[in-house]
Amino acid sequence: MVERDNVEVWDSSSGGPKRYISIYPRGRIGIPKTTHVECLDECGSVILKFSVDSNEIGIQPGKNSKKSFQIDENNRTITASKFLTHYDLIPEETERYPVIDIDEDTIWIDVNRLAVD
Repeated sequence: MVERDNVEVWDSSSGGPKRYISIYPRGRIGIPKTTHVECLDECGSVILKFSVDSNEIGIQPGKNSKKSFQIDENNRTITASKFLTHYDLIPEETERYPVIDIDEDTIWIDVNRLAVD
């Protein structure tokens, strides 16, 4: 697992996160177009990871492997209720989390830190 000592704190005066992920109460993960294009090369599926030590979700292009989750092409969401339930990550209301790191081909979000609008 990668150590996360060099994590930048978001400056709320910069107009909100440019790259973020949304988690919806019904167990879906939303990927805005800018994040999908800039960070995931507009891939059609992803592999979801969870760092128990740092409480971070990793999202990596899936290349249609058996472990991958399909991205709905219409609204760029992933149905991930089993994953989110397993790690107790389903919010009561929709929450946005900034992308805190891009490690090789995986983007990381810290589920302890909400995006600031």
